[in-house]
Amino acid sequence: MLILYGSYPRYMPVREIALYQEQGSGEAQTIFLEPGSFEQALSWDEGYIYIRRASMDRLLEEHGIGGERFWISFGGYRKLPSMGGSSSIVNVDYRGQEEELRIPYWNNESDFWSALLKQMP
Repeated sequence: MLILYGSYPRYMPVREIALYQEQGSGEAQTIFLEPGSFEQALSWDEGYIYIRRASMDRLLEEHGIGGERFWISFGGYRKLPSMGGSSSIVNVDYRGQEEELRIPYWNNESDFWSALLKQMP
């Protein structure tokens, strides 16, 4: 009983997000954002990520990310101690002028292998 309630959980949800943008030399710039710093700019549900352009513009400018394309990694889980995990990622085409972008994604937390990995000790 002590081991069951006194040890690490089988997995921890990932609460931060990451923004990636390729540089001209093939390298990528990566920015990690903690909860509380991105909620005005983006949110997600089980099938879509929503990006509010005005707030996202400010966030991108603040972190020095420009251009028309970047990636966002969000959600998911990580095993302890750092044994793997999973997250969702979308490729954002930021060329349009929509006030809010709605991008579909595949939520991989609901597949069999993710469920199995989450429950492994």
